[in-house]
Amino acid sequence: FDAAGIDYPSGDESMTFQEYADICRQLAQPSDNPEENVYGCSMPSDIAFGFFPIYGEDGRQAEGNMNAPELAEAFEIGAGLINDGMAPSSSVLDTIAVSDLFAQGQMAVSWSDFTAVATYEEAEIDFGMAPFFVVEGQENFVDTWTAPWGSFTESPHSDDALLFLEFIATDAQEIQMAETPDPPLSTVVAEAAGYGDDDPVKQEFLAVLANARSLPFAPPGENNWDPVEVMRLLTVEEETDAQAILDRMATAAEERLDEVWERWDTFDQAQFEDQVEEEQAEASASAEE
Repeated sequence: FDAAGIDYPSGDESMTFQEYADICRQLAQPSDNPEENVYGCSMPSDIAFGFFPIYGEDGRQAEGNMNAPELAEAFEIGAGLINDGMAPSSSVLDTIAVSDLFAQGQMAVSWSDFTAVATYEEAEIDFGMAPFFVVEGQENFVDTWTAPWGSFTESPHSDDALLFLEFIATDAQEIQMAETPDPPLSTVVAEAAGYGDDDPVKQEFLAVLANARSLPFAPPGENNWDPVEVMRLLTVEEETDAQAILDRMATAAEERLDEVWERWDTFDQAQFEDQVEEEQAEASASAEE
């Protein structure tokens, strides 16, 4: 960033896809020599597009959300970075991890979590952190990943489950700070414990987490949404119309979404356990074949 004369991204405001792409193109140093080539950024299709509310604010509507024009535009912007060599393609990432490219000075902006910090510090990289980039019109965003915890109300061992959740919310947070580089699940606990008081990198990470929030809930089982396939079609297959691709996905997803919500709304513990056993049996049979 310093060499290119570009201001650092904000630590508390998300860039849009277009802003991210503009910076990426300014930072890239393309070269036919792989050892000299520097990518401007990464464009991880499996997660970069996963933070748009593709099922709407209530998690029940694919049409108009999964195929929103602004999401289609974001896909085309992202595909353009890969097609133009500004970001590594999937074939490149089959041979080297994004974190390694960044640590080796061959990528200017990486997408990773706090577990990669030790690698970057060992490489003596002066780096900063920013929230996720978002689709035009979205709020600032950082995903909560697996932070939400819960238990079925009809669990046969609900008292034990709640006892474990109590542990997760109290003692386990202290253990997490002591044994891992990650902050606790609660920023309130982190601040009270002085997490990062002696580490500016952790302080910056905690500041970025101020924008963390979960996405609208939708039950599992709707599998038509496939951002990796969208990006493959736009790069490997050289298709150019993301809107048409998303329209097809949204139409198929809408029907399936109604089915998974109906199943979820009438779910009971016995049905859940039966389904788990059935899926495990199918997985075991597939593995044996």
